[in-house]
Amino acid sequence: MNTTTLKLFSATLLTLLLFLSALSEQNCPQISSHQLKQLRKAEKLPAHPVTVDGIVSGVFTGKNQLGGFYLQQQPENNIPVGIFVYTPQLSPKQRAKLQPGKHVQVKAVPGKFRSRLQLQQLQSVALCGTAELRSTALPLPLEHEERKAYLDILVHTETPLIVTQNYDLHRYGSLELTYGGMRFRPTQLNDNTDVDHTPRSIVLDDGSYRQFPEPIPYLDENGTRRIGSQVKSLQGIFTFAFDKYRIHPVEPPVFKGGERPKAPSSPSLGSLRIATFNVENYFISLGKRGAKNTKEFQRQSSKIAAAFNKLQAHVIAVVELENSKEALNSFLQLVNHNDIGRYRGTIGTSPGSDAITTALIYDSRAVKLLEADSLVSPVWQRNPVLGHFALRQEPQTTFYIAGVHFKSKIGCPSEGDIDRGQGCWNLQRTDQARSLTRWAQGVSSQYPTILAGDFNSYAYEKPIDSIVEAGFTQPLLSFIDMEDYYTYVFFGEAGTLDYLFTTPLEGNQITGAGIWHINADEPPFLAYDSPLPHLVRPDPYRSSDHNPLWIDLQLKEQP
Repeated sequence: MNTTTLKLFSATLLTLLLFLSALSEQNCPQISSHQLKQLRKAEKLPAHPVTVDGIVSGVFTGKNQLGGFYLQQQPENNIPVGIFVYTPQLSPKQRAKLQPGKHVQVKAVPGKFRSRLQLQQLQSVALCGTAELRSTALPLPLEHEERKAYLDILVHTETPLIVTQNYDLHRYGSLELTYGGMRFRPTQLNDNTDVDHTPRSIVLDDGSYRQFPEPIPYLDENGTRRIGSQVKSLQGIFTFAFDKYRIHPVEPPVFKGGERPKAPSSPSLGSLRIATFNVENYFISLGKRGAKNTKEFQRQSSKIAAAFNKLQAHVIAVVELENSKEALNSFLQLVNHNDIGRYRGTIGTSPGSDAITTALIYDSRAVKLLEADSLVSPVWQRNPVLGHFALRQEPQTTFYIAGVHFKSKIGCPSEGDIDRGQGCWNLQRTDQARSLTRWAQGVSSQYPTILAGDFNSYAYEKPIDSIVEAGFTQPLLSFIDMEDYYTYVFFGEAGTLDYLFTTPLEGNQITGAGIWHINADEPPFLAYDSPLPHLVRPDPYRSSDHNPLWIDLQLKEQP
């Protein structure tokens, strides 16, 4: 062994012995309680070990956790100052001694990990007794600059927070929470496109940054955690990582609400139920869109069938069906099951060249299809399907339905119909709305007319304005709370893309309406294409990414 190696060995052994002797109760020297504030203000961090005095505020040393603990200094009449201490080398026995409320002195080198300040290259930890641990109220809403004052300290919330995004629950074990109610797309509520929800939002994390936690945290007895669930109060370490402020809880959060909704009750006697349901790419050509293989297709089919049958609709606009007669026949076979011939359907006379189409599926025991057609115009890639129906029991009572799927907000061009606040292709969607209402106004003077489907537009966007200005109404709005007025959730922001518009009807002709919140509210890992297929059940929940909606009407015989 040469001299250099011997010196390194001796230094390592000495450090190890010093470290192993730590984490026992000691009489600790008096140290300034301002080091952390000075470290946070330092333009250049020292490259040598420093000794920091503080109170343990959160411990995350378990398997797959953050690999360390947080400590904070608590100046009187001021917000505490905190820091993360990276301690992967602690033994299980040493970890057990680190408890919230322990007064410690840590000797380690200041550093940064992914731009976050921390203490690393731990030299020693001395236990100095216990102290009163202070939790600081986190006021919400709170702007970005104001949030910095609460970094890496123990905080608690004093008002309920609502789950507004569960997309990352399976992958990262995190939920997005929001103060003050649901987060809606800006143009869902008004025509103001410049709305920032960040000040009232925060991520509920799980004490780890590992991917795909097992088990998935925060699930209820049904194995889900739905958007709309509430966290009454939350206590944990407030920090910033991966471009978002988040809380790692030190106590398990308690959730309230968010129960799965029951299926709509049966239509009242004499009522006709009209519905629309985007089924998220029902394709029998496996691997193109939708299901990639037979097992996925079986899971997709069982969930769609469960949702379809419980809707109990007499006519339903089914959106995102593969554009072929074979796919239509497959879908009819699926929903008919043992009642062959009950449900029939049409995709119109000229559905267009797009890969997907919209079908009108109808209960032949309740209604009769008098005529099917397509609305053909250069503004459409997916031509609306038009159906003229009569009631079986009252053949003189007839009505029209148009099943539509407007141009989506993806595949944006670099010029022309670009995003000007309402998503790209909005000019085309507006032209589609005008084309649709021109047709509808031609028949609605004689027959009740319903416009049903996925309009790919939020409630205050120009295409919807155009339809309302043409005299069409939404009976649904008289039956739901505005907090429930959404059919889709995009990056934690809710809104309506799917609608049922009607010609003006008398109040007594509308007997019911609703949005069945079975899909957009559920985490994606419960869908048919889940990487966890053992969690996918043959039930309606997460049968698609859009919520279906319905209205019940009592139509009068035309004079």
